[in-house]
Amino acid sequence: MKNRQCSIDLIRTLAMILVIIVHTKSYFFSNTIYFPIFSVWKVAGTIGVPLFVMLTGYLMFKRNFSDTDYLKRYIYRNFFPLLIAFQFWNIIWNLLRYTYVFDPPQKWSAVVKAALFMGDTLSALWYLPMTIALYLGMPILSIAFHQIHVSAYRKIIAVALLFSGTLIPSVAPILLLFGKKLEIHSVLRMNIFGASVWGESVWMIYLLAGYYISQSGLKKSVA
Repeated sequence: MKNRQCSIDLIRTLAMILVIIVHTKSYFFSNTIYFPIFSVWKVAGTIGVPLFVMLTGYLMFKRNFSDTDYLKRYIYRNFFPLLIAFQFWNIIWNLLRYTYVFDPPQKWSAVVKAALFMGDTLSALWYLPMTIALYLGMPILSIAFHQIHVSAYRKIIAVALLFSGTLIPSVAPILLLFGKKLEIHSVLRMNIFGASVWGESVWMIYLLAGYYISQSGLKKSVA
């Protein structure tokens, strides 16, 4: 049995706390009265989900997806449970909407579109489609990354991902700290199977960042 990495659990705990903060900040700080504090907590809270994605890259990106048997086990253990959870929540959430406790009901055609990944879920579990997409795309990314040996191509991809996936989506929340609202988004999405929720291709950046940490000296600080 492998020794449990306590630092990984601490990072998960921090990520969970940040997710809670981003969803509860308005109960403690008014958007109008305490706008600077509200904005800081909003930006800080959004770090939670990226931390989870970085942990995924740290723990899973270096796995041997070229092994057919392992890839089959990976799909059965990850993709299908996530898919079932998403479909189950999609139905339950929309049934609850008819109680008017949450949001008003929507057309069931929209529910079907969400189930087929052709429309917005309009639910709190927006991250499930993103997670499914990342788990589907990770074997492709991992195999390609480890087999591409042209350094120039890697650098171009890295710069494109950094610019379109991180810098552009970060402009709006940074300006929000200063009370300025700007609608801006990346056109070069470079997404894997539609994993473009909350920041376009930035999720691939987080996967790769987690992997690089696992391969560098920084892994000693989280091991």
